[in-house]
Amino acid sequence: MSDQPAPGVVKRDKALDTTKGIAILAVVIFHMTRGFTDSGQIGSGRVLQVADSVAYGFHIQTFFIIAGYLAFPRAGSFQVQLDRQASLYYAYLLWSCISWGISAVMATAVNHPVSLNELLFIPIAPIQHFWFLLPLMLGTALMGILRTPLLLLLGCLLLAVLTSAPGLATLGIYGWVFYVLFGGLLRAADLRPKAHLLIGFAGAALLLANAWHDVHNGDWFHSPPFTYVVTLGGCYAAYVAGTYAARANPIGSALGMLGRHSMAIFLLHTITGSGLRIILGHAAPELNVYFVIVLTIFSGLYVPIAIEWGAERMGLAKLLGLKPFKFRKPQAAAA
Repeated sequence: MSDQPAPGVVKRDKALDTTKGIAILAVVIFHMTRGFTDSGQIGSGRVLQVADSVAYGFHIQTFFIIAGYLAFPRAGSFQVQLDRQASLYYAYLLWSCISWGISAVMATAVNHPVSLNELLFIPIAPIQHFWFLLPLMLGTALMGILRTPLLLLLGCLLLAVLTSAPGLATLGIYGWVFYVLFGGLLRAADLRPKAHLLIGFAGAALLLANAWHDVHNGDWFHSPPFTYVVTLGGCYAAYVAGTYAARANPIGSALGMLGRHSMAIFLLHTITGSGLRIILGHAAPELNVYFVIVLTIFSGLYVPIAIEWGAERMGLAKLLGLKPFKFRKPQAAAA
């Protein structure tokens, strides 16, 4: 049987899907555990703090790099930019407002109550984890302008200086655009790295050592320019793990499925996972807290996939921001 995709079907990159699966798994696990520590249901011991620091040192960065890598070849197209920017911003507005509404209704139960001002400023000031989509939009737009490896390299260097140099204002969430441009740079220069196991272990060890120091001795993680060395090492370790996992079943299949649905999981996991934590806290407070943590992680991962599946079959995926818009080019007038 041929491995070639059917006409019109884009063949997915299994290694990148499994790498995204690893990243989204880390996002959900540590967003859920943070919810339990913030609510005081579990303690934040040193082991959990180190693991949390490791996860936050690679998961979102990995998504941005892969997004930039995959988007670069088409980012120069106005049609692609229109589709992607509209899709991302619509999903950002929709789910930010929905999440705000749920948090407002459940104000006495959530860890971080919201205010009316936050709702009014959502178009320009993100709430919760939805900030992720704004740097992704900006990075995609910049790749449409910085079309060569040299320009992308200069863009990465400029962002590294602006976010690291003493005395210069930081860019806040937009400093993360560095990783989007870095992914585009890899694609533009045809520099996709090979998966070397030993180098991957070295990247993971560097990230772990940094997390250990961060927890025990202070804020090493944010010491420029070491931040980029550490995070890129962690991203490479995730890529190596994803590449090897793609060759093994059933782990590769499970992670690949998470990677293919990572946007839906990212948008919905706090609603489905943290929502279950709050519900069980009131309905079944006698349940073992670690059992509840496992349930919330599974809910954060798989309920969004089920919602996306149902939305696609009901023709609601675009309306819910779970499927990108595809605007048609205006047809030329008939002669």
